[in-house]
Amino acid sequence: MTLDGPPQYRDWLDDRSERFRGEKFSSGTKTILREKLPAAVPARDQVMSYTGAIRELGNSRPEPLLVSAEGERGLPYESIVECYAVWQLRQNARREVERLITSNMDLTLSVRDPLGWLYRSRADYRSITAAAWQRFRNGSITVAKAWPDPRRPGRPLQRYFSLPHTSIVGLLESRLIRLAF
Repeated sequence: MTLDGPPQYRDWLDDRSERFRGEKFSSGTKTILREKLPAAVPARDQVMSYTGAIRELGNSRPEPLLVSAEGERGLPYESIVECYAVWQLRQNARREVERLITSNMDLTLSVRDPLGWLYRSRADYRSITAAAWQRFRNGSITVAKAWPDPRRPGRPLQRYFSLPHTSIVGLLESRLIRLAF
């Protein structure tokens, strides 16, 4: 089984292994963020920093594949944060393709599946992957916490605590795009 390129799964790129490993980064980061939540309600939503604990989690090696045809068990990712980023990029690209399909109904008959749209032309590939990368860079991992609102009893006051993707160090766009698509 070659791992040089992403396999297909239901007319799209198979991201099950990236999602499984990437969710470990996402859920672990949320746990770390929850541990740092203040006891008292802050005045506004908070942007959290890329702490050593999150960096250590993100830099951990992804678990190997359980089954492979040729005895290879490795994945082409150096860390689980790369798995997370690839998973997010693929999800973002799929959203962009769905947006394109919806807005170009006259072209839908010529290209029937999402991968066909992604690889339809070099310009489409660049446009879709650029949009996916931009959406990823604008994203974050977020947790919410609610406190009682002293001014409105019975209605909670909710604040969000986010780790912006832009604060995650070591993610190279060219490498991640190549790994994702």
